[in-house]
Parts: sequence; C-alpha cells; structure tokens
Amino acid sequence: MIDIKNMNEGHIAEYGAVYAKAFSGEPWNDPWKVEDAVLHIKELLESKQAYGLEYLTDNKVVGFILGTSMLFH
Repeated sequence: MIDIKNMNEGHIAEYGAVYAKAFSGEPWNDPWKVEDAVLHIKELLESKQAYGLEYLTDNKVVGFILGTSMLFH
C-alpha cells in the first residue's frame, strides 16, 4: 500500500538513511553519513516554517520532501 503523510519525528532515522543514500550518489556524490543527515533533517524540521511529507510503501518510508522558507536580502 502506498501512502503520503506529514513527516513524523518518529521516522527521523529512516529519513536520514534515505537522505544519505540519495545525496551520496549521482549526481551529487556528497559523502553523507546517516547520522549527519539525521542532524541536518532535525535542524530543518525545527524551523517554524518547515513543511514536509513522507512517502510510504507498505508502511515503510521510501522517500520524503522537506522544505523551509528563509528570509534572503
């Protein structure tokens, strides 16, 4: 079963794994560790302007989208 829900802090480890895998590969090739990705995602989620959705297959996180707005001059 496929489902899209608001991001859930209880799934932060899964988000970190997805993020690290995605950005460590092509085209970015950034050497992300899961632990660092988890910290980065937590920082983004702590923003009052953050909004994210998780994509689940059979109740397992397989993807997510996360954004936040920031003031630029």
